[in-house]
Amino acid sequence: MRRRCSRVLSMVGLAALMLLVGAHAPVERAAEGSPEQGNGAGIPYVQMTEEDAQRVREIVQAPTYQREFTDLTFRGPRVLLEFLLDRLDITGALMRALRLSSYAFTRLGDHVYLGDDGRGGRAIYQFVHRAPGHRVWLWRAHTSGEWLLYGRGVLVLRLGEEETWGEPVVETTIQAYVKIENPFWETLSKAIMPVAGPRVEERLTRMFRTIQRVVAHLAEEPQDLYEKVAVQGALSPEDLLGLRSLILGPTPANGSGQESPEQDGRP
Repeated sequence: MRRRCSRVLSMVGLAALMLLVGAHAPVERAAEGSPEQGNGAGIPYVQMTEEDAQRVREIVQAPTYQREFTDLTFRGPRVLLEFLLDRLDITGALMRALRLSSYAFTRLGDHVYLGDDGRGGRAIYQFVHRAPGHRVWLWRAHTSGEWLLYGRGVLVLRLGEEETWGEPVVETTIQAYVKIENPFWETLSKAIMPVAGPRVEERLTRMFRTIQRVVAHLAEEPQDLYEKVAVQGALSPEDLLGLRSLILGPTPANGSGQESPEQDGRP
């Protein structure tokens, strides 16, 4: 019975386990207007397609759970953090190279990733808005096995860069909205959220706290991490060049005397 209750509490935060990120490219601009007020105020709906804006509203206006986090600080340039947030496949490879996570990401398109935790949990992540210092993602998650659970969510990030003792620091605010789609689980989740809340919050921020460690390692030993991920063989030559250019500087001329093509790591 104790094991089953623990499992139930874990499932309340299952969709939150999937809270990651999307892809990297501009989106089609919808009709002009002012950001909406109330729950989700400040989300730039007018800079999304009409379809994406509606999907975001459905979750934000009636979430099973919502929370704002303001205690995440990344010691490194914002451009590096945005690169890691926008390229989940590369970020996952870096995490595995450092043995911080076994989570696997498959790039399904310019705006979409599939994530698999290897334990029955899978999620689709789609980017719906990108601007300097601002990201909005939609995700849909489900688990299989003893408990079947479906959930959707919205993740809004604001990244503010400043300097501390001459070093770049990114102060990050995360607004998370989770909507569990099974009626039974949604009702149960709301009832036991006072008990399950801390576990859900830990799952909501786990990915970003792992990225904190990746950013710290890149700042301290970029060559070491680059060599680890290169040996791993998970990234294409083009993505390796893009990553190297970002963390180690432009690549030198190759053996043929030709400059290596520029790569920015974008989809």
